[in-house]
Amino acid sequence: MYLQMTTNQTLTIEVPVVTGKRVDLGAEVCRALDLAPDRVPEFKILRRSVDARKKDRVKIVFSIQIEHGREETDHVSEDAPVSTGTRRIGEYPVVVGTGPAGEFNQSGGLSADVTQLSGTRRIGEYPVVVGTGPAGLFAAYALALKGYKPIVLERGGAMPRRIEAVHRLWRDGVLDESSNVQFGEGGAGTFSDGKLTCRSKDPLVGRVFDVFTACGVNPEIHYEQKPHVGTERVRAVVCRLRNRIRELGGAFHYDKPVTGLIIKNGAVAGVEAGGEIIGADAVFLATGHSARDTYEMLHLAGVALEPKAFAVGLRIEHSQALIDRAQYGRFAGHPELGAADYRVAWQDLKAGRGVYSFCNCPGGVVVAAASEPGGVVTNGMSRYGRDSGLSNSAIVVSVNPSDFRANGVLAGIEFQRRIERAAFEMAGGGFLAPAQKTADFMRGRASRGKIETSYTPGVVASDVARMLPGALATSLRRGIDEFANKIKGFKDSVLIGPETRTSSPVRVLRQAGSLESVNVAGLFPVGEGAGYAGGIVSSAVDGLKAVEGLAAHEG
Repeated sequence: MYLQMTTNQTLTIEVPVVTGKRVDLGAEVCRALDLAPDRVPEFKILRRSVDARKKDRVKIVFSIQIEHGREETDHVSEDAPVSTGTRRIGEYPVVVGTGPAGEFNQSGGLSADVTQLSGTRRIGEYPVVVGTGPAGLFAAYALALKGYKPIVLERGGAMPRRIEAVHRLWRDGVLDESSNVQFGEGGAGTFSDGKLTCRSKDPLVGRVFDVFTACGVNPEIHYEQKPHVGTERVRAVVCRLRNRIRELGGAFHYDKPVTGLIIKNGAVAGVEAGGEIIGADAVFLATGHSARDTYEMLHLAGVALEPKAFAVGLRIEHSQALIDRAQYGRFAGHPELGAADYRVAWQDLKAGRGVYSFCNCPGGVVVAAASEPGGVVTNGMSRYGRDSGLSNSAIVVSVNPSDFRANGVLAGIEFQRRIERAAFEMAGGGFLAPAQKTADFMRGRASRGKIETSYTPGVVASDVARMLPGALATSLRRGIDEFANKIKGFKDSVLIGPETRTSSPVRVLRQAGSLESVNVAGLFPVGEGAGYAGGIVSSAVDGLKAVEGLAAHEG
């Protein structure tokens, strides 16, 4: 007996969360289609989200596409083979459809048809890519797929050495200026939550997701409302993508900082790196937002730059159970829901500033993220399982060039440095961080005694407002008051600081179409460091677009 599906059909299925019960999505699909429980059609999950607006009735919302034109048997056996890209939910196979990039070739790399870019602009066989964050890696990958042999230069170490250097900072308070949370293979996203959220509707977003799944990431990223992969899986993706670029002819050089840009007749002619000149008539600059010496080098070389707004503030750390209860009520801890996240924002009309949460890391930890001696920087990180029992987020205030108290395109960098150095001195060195109970911060009094946080190498009880300009601390207090009205228990937390590396304080000006520098031909500034992206996916898309832009402007 067979069920014949002959028409397209997309369903929205709302499944109430029930204590002690997992979702059987196959049964829910049958119920929605009025089918017998043993006649489950093949279907694809297009979207999965959580609706927790009513805490007494939390729902998981699925958008489902029924696979039509197929004949399905009465019963799907547990022993039936599961094809590539198929995930089981309950006892039923659910095809998630990752596209052609979901297949590995015989050498273990990615299929060479993941990214199809047109055009054959002659830029020499060996374009240079500076930086191995998502923008740099995806630019190098797109170039390699087009037949070029990109030379990829990274100031920090390859993954194993970088991880050891980061752990040395966290364990012993010893900073490696070239390999740390900001620099080294994979960029700053390597030590993060691995969020893959992106507001852009650009079709290249799907291509980026295809590459991630081809590199071994769970295909759920294609349909989860807020996909994340965790720091450990980001590292695996970086290494697999690097290996594939090598297979296609690309070359990687680590511990090789770019210290100069060679410009002739208004066009890039190469870079100076590690004491040698590397000739190239196309350079993709993907250095990340913390490469302060690179901004100085570009400024001296006459590359067009401008200061831009960004945000600074503190990390706030809560018990994850508190956030789960605030978001999910009595369903907190349900296995279908996982660790709850949050996002809050408020406009301080008196000061004309936005106050908002940034980079929430459910089940994560606060990490030392300094890249310069004498300055403290914090960030958040979590593993895929989000199981630390703690939640942290940046609570930041917007700043703009008028706040920098100095003229010049690099004034925002000095603004960041002043805050980072004040924190270093306040905590007594060794990359210890100032910390304060949120209740004390709100009352304007320093915390005393021992404060428990996840931050290593450790914290010192302080008055964290002292390292921030007074106007920013005032806006933070007002914002936290507002957020406490939205999230019960929000002030039952600890503040650790500072958070200064939210985005680039400098923008490298570029042409809208080709993404080429406005005044240096052949220079393609991309990613967060260029001031045009924010996060792993948008940076990766920016790298792909730069190669696409180069192809579209074939000489």
